[in-house]
Amino acid sequence: MNNLNNNGSQEQKSKYLPKLISGEHVGCMGMSEPEYGSDAVGMQTKAVKVGQEYEITGNKMWITNAQYADVAYVYTRTGTGKKDLTTFIVEKGTPGFTVSKEIHKMGMRSSPTGELSFQKCRVPEANRVGKEGDSVIHMMKNLEIERITISGISLGIAQACLDQCIKYAGERKQFGKTLANYQLIQKMIAEMYAETEAMRRMLYTVCYEYDQGNRSNNLASAVKLQLPKMATKIALDAIQLHGGYGYSREFPLERMMRDNKLNEIGAGTNEVMIMIIAKNLLNEALKH
Repeated sequence: MNNLNNNGSQEQKSKYLPKLISGEHVGCMGMSEPEYGSDAVGMQTKAVKVGQEYEITGNKMWITNAQYADVAYVYTRTGTGKKDLTTFIVEKGTPGFTVSKEIHKMGMRSSPTGELSFQKCRVPEANRVGKEGDSVIHMMKNLEIERITISGISLGIAQACLDQCIKYAGERKQFGKTLANYQLIQKMIAEMYAETEAMRRMLYTVCYEYDQGNRSNNLASAVKLQLPKMATKIALDAIQLHGGYGYSREFPLERMMRDNKLNEIGAGTNEVMIMIIAKNLLNEALKH
């Protein structure tokens, strides 16, 4: 919705956004492909102009809401250059457009994920978003927002782990005393609190900067690198504090750890964030 709102025509926004916002319709976004994840710009799904239509052929992988989407926002290649990418709105039921596979994941199981397949799928020119070749800029701007949003999910998971640990330490008894009386447990909880608050302050500061129009690819990447990584550590510490119960499905911590691991992968892996930050910093330094 954010991408369509920022880049779509008035006609496209009027047609699709009301039902997407109300929840009457579900949307999905097709960017990653079976052979192109981190190298999203290398995608090979093609859209070829045929009269007043485009013919789309290719596959999209790891697509959230694929099985339930009424509308797909799909990135395609429309030229030979690496940045010749163009986006199209494809409606459910369009001939040649199918959901070919449901993906079963380690975590985030309440978030349906699947593969989109396009076999000579014809869409009208009116469903093209912007001009041909515009979509690399659209993609990068939207990825920054996505990375910040995912970092917020990690903050929530870290806070939930901390809350669970405080509750458990006050209730669970070992050697005649509650866990809250042991200094090692206190140390673990105190460190988890400090880490969670560091995450919160970093994220809120970057969100404020974005709201003020001071947008930085480096800051969005830094938040996406640090918060999911810290949340995984906190989730693992929380499991350790709970002992066998933490490892069991009786408590929610093992699910939180599995859910958060996706945040270190989706919308750009930790390693891709490192590449982006290093490249930007070094390029800036070499200018002087």
